Amino acid sequence: MNRCKNIFLSLLFAGKLSGLACAVPVLTFAGGSGNAGPTGTTVGWEFSTTGDLSVTSLGYFDANFDGLQASHQVGIWNSSGLLLVSATVPSGTAGTLINQFRYVAVAPVFLGAGQTFRIGGFADASANQDSLRIAVGPTIVGPITLGTRAKDSSVAGFSDPVNDVLGAGPASFGPNFEFILGGGGAPELSGHWAASLACISLLLGLAESRRNRF
Repeated sequence: MNRCKNIFLSLLFAGKLSGLACAVPVLTFAGGSGNAGPTGTTVGWEFSTTGDLSVTSLGYFDANFDGLQASHQVGIWNSSGLLLVSATVPSGTAGTLINQFRYVAVAPVFLGAGQTFRIGGFADASANQDSLRIAVGPTIVGPITLGTRAKDSSVAGFSDPVNDVLGAGPASFGPNFEFILGGGGAPELSGHWAASLACISLLLGLAESRRNRF
């Protein structure tokens, strides 16, 4: 009985602190190689939010975990084409590596529930180009659903990826992002699984402390 009570109190208290800044990637892959993608344009994917979240970092796919061949500007646009947040993921190994993506922190940007957004990453036309993951289903963590078609931009350069890429499946997974539930947060925690685990430990510790008061 006490064990069940402990679990219940931990989950209840953790739920009340779900806005704590424990950033995690919205999607991950188990591994595998990438695919060649278009260059000189912005490619990505569309998603809809089923709950409130805040973007805390932007990332780009590093197929072999060995660093990016080039830097990539990554951004998120709303359904009206307004750029909400952007950052440049640097070449090499400077970006924080989680799973097969490298991330850079951004000031938290709130994305409300029930809306549609597009995320895109720019790939220039240089000889050494980074791979994408195309038409491969990722593991999704968080309140989003993927669109039905991969996206690319209608003009050259870094711009809103509004066009459907026919035959490419639901997404071109070059760009990615980390998030926290709700709004606000501390971007310095973004990109570190250790920080996320520390947050979970803190929540459980606080729940245990709260339980001991009863």
